[in-house]
Amino acid sequence: DGFVASERALEELLESMVRVGREDIVDDKDDEDDDVGGSEAEDECVELTKRIRHIDAVLKDIDARLAKSTEDEERKKSAEARTRELATSLDFERMTLTQ
Repeated sequence: DGFVASERALEELLESMVRVGREDIVDDKDDEDDDVGGSEAEDECVELTKRIRHIDAVLKDIDARLAKSTEDEERKKSAEARTRELATSLDFERMTLTQ
């Protein structure tokens, strides 16, 4: 689901960044004063930026879902506590009426 997709996307992004970094190092060593491949590197950076923004959006969506889930869980716990309080009160009232 969302977690698996975002984890996979992050792994792909990191692999791309490592690959681009290695390619840049090799390019710098081979062609220090040659500017061939500059637009290719820019295209790669633009693509990586798009992927980073997509992953950021996915992570924000996951954060929002987790926050809602946490909020729902807190409401559930509160409702359960209130139900226990009412059950205790009802038991007390029953004991009072039967005496």
